[in-house]
Amino acid sequence: MYLTVKILQKYYRVKNIKKSTDYIFDGSSNIPIDEDTKPNPINYYGKSKLFGEISCLIENPLSIISGTLPLYFSSR
Repeated sequence: MYLTVKILQKYYRVKNIKKSTDYIFDGSSNIPIDEDTKPNPINYYGKSKLFGEISCLIENPLSIISGTLPLYFSSR
């Protein structure tokens, strides 16, 4: 018998962890992005990532979506 991730998540109430991306935002904000910032993807990749996040939360409300941003530094 084969068990899918979906069945395992529902049966064991497992949290799903999904990595997010900053591509779901359009980059027009002058303030730091937080959990309440409304996503506004500007290309197909960003739209598909946002759709994946929404689908993940619908399928398993215990899911955790974590976003990381690239680090920028100066070599001064």
